[in-house]
Amino acid sequence: MFSKPHALLLLLALCVLGQLQAQSPSGNVNIQFNLMAGNQALRLNTEQIYQNATGESYNFTLFNFFVSNIKLKTRNGAEYIVPQNDSYFLVRASDAASQSIQLKNVPSDDYTGVSFVIGVDSLRNTMDLSQRTGVLDPAFGERDGNMYWSWNSGYIFLKMEGLSTQAKADRAGNQKFRYHIGGFGGMISKSTNNIRNFSEAFENQVATVGKGTTTTLNINVDANKLFDGPNTISIAKNTTVMSGDVSVLIANNHTSLFKVGQIVNPKAQ
Repeated sequence: MFSKPHALLLLLALCVLGQLQAQSPSGNVNIQFNLMAGNQALRLNTEQIYQNATGESYNFTLFNFFVSNIKLKTRNGAEYIVPQNDSYFLVRASDAASQSIQLKNVPSDDYTGVSFVIGVDSLRNTMDLSQRTGVLDPAFGERDGNMYWSWNSGYIFLKMEGLSTQAKADRAGNQKFRYHIGGFGGMISKSTNNIRNFSEAFENQVATVGKGTTTTLNINVDANKLFDGPNTISIAKNTTVMSGDVSVLIANNHTSLFKVGQIVNPKAQ
C-alpha cells in the first residue's frame, strides 16, 4: 500500500509521462500517387491512345484502386503503423485530390520503406456497416465507378475500364474492356483471395519526418503494368474480367504497378 506522499508522486509521474507521450514530436507524410501508363500521364476520356505489352491500343474511361493498412519502416527496423481507422483510401483518376493522401501525426523519425495493402483487408470487408464509413461506405462508390459488389458483398480493389479496338464488342456494339478485381477469401466459404501487399525499401533515400513538418513521398503508378507484370494480359482474350483464374493473374500484377519515386523532405529548420 502506497503512503499518501508516494501515491501523489506516482500520480504526478504518470501525468508527466502522459503529457510527454501526448506531446511526442510528430509531423505529416503526404503520399502522392502519380498515375501513369508507361511513360505517359494517365488521362480519362480523351483521344490519348496507350499501348500494352501485347501491342493492343486502348484508352481509359475509369481507373480506381483502394490502398489500406499503411506502414512506414524506420531506419532501425521498427514500423509505424497508421491507425487502422485512418488507413483506408480510394485513389481515383477522376479526382486529383484523391491521388494525394495525408498521414497525420507520424512520429518524428527517419523512414526507409513503405508498405500497404492493395485493396481492403478481409476483416474490414466483414465488419458492420457502422465501421465502414467514408470511402468504405458501399454507397460512396456509386458516385464514382461503384467500388462495392452488392451482389457479392465485398469491395472491388482495383477497377480499370476503357475502350479498345481489340475488345470484343458488347450487345450495344461498344468495344469496352472491364477489369474489376476483388475477392477477400470469403466470409463463410472459401473463395478467391485477390488481396495483395506492396512493400518497397527506399533506394538511396530517407523520408525524414520532423516536428510540425510535411514530408512528401511520391509513388508512381504505372497502369500499363496491369497487362504486363509478371503476367501478360490480352484485352482481346480477356475483355471482361471480374472473377475466376484470370482475376488472380491480374491481381498478381497489382504490386508491379507501384514504384517509389522522389522523396521530398522538409527544409532543415
